Amino acid sequence: MTYTDKLNTLQIDTEEIRHADEILDGVILSDGHLCRVSNIHAAFDISLSGDQHIDWIYRIKDSLSYLGIPMINHDPKISNAVSHGMPYTKLRLISPRSEILFIAHNRWYMNKIKFVPEDFILTPISLANWFMGDGSSTYNNQNAMHGVRINLSTEKFSSHDLDLLEAQLAKFEIYDIARVLCECGGYRLMIKTDFSSKFMDVVEPHMVTSFKYKIKRTQWQP
Repeated sequence: MTYTDKLNTLQIDTEEIRHADEILDGVILSDGHLCRVSNIHAAFDISLSGDQHIDWIYRIKDSLSYLGIPMINHDPKISNAVSHGMPYTKLRLISPRSEILFIAHNRWYMNKIKFVPEDFILTPISLANWFMGDGSSTYNNQNAMHGVRINLSTEKFSSHDLDLLEAQLAKFEIYDIARVLCECGGYRLMIKTDFSSKFMDVVEPHMVTSFKYKIKRTQWQP
């Protein structure tokens, strides 16, 4: 059974299921991670720069519930860690192992390496969750009148994965995306000023309040 087939068996409002699935896709595409923690439990880990984004975590938790993935911990388990010298907060949601989690894991991972599924479709909802979880926005020269650039962390993805993501972004008329070499040897995607406003138009309606600070727009001088 494919992932889509399994979703179609869920007897819940189809629009809610679709939105929940798009949120899950966006979170996994960003810094979300599915893993097994025991023979009977699976975990969904989300890494953040702090624990202030709890509204996003509960949106994720609700989405998993819509997909028939109940959590056994009402509140996420929070732990602090350091990666490449930078502190971050890991939030863990724990669920009984289920067929849909198994299918989702196989869709996104091979030999414990995350990749972009060939059938992945980027939507405004999944793009917004990708941006919230693993994106940033910066004013050029720290000046709003000089434009905005957007970075999406994709360092762990292959060149083929980046091709797929760029093709999906092109559906929103977001083109001319730069691949910026990172210290780890991978590449992050940078959306240039000419397309930053279009990007913000797509994601802003689907952002939770605690991530609204990422919405930046060029303030053109009259």
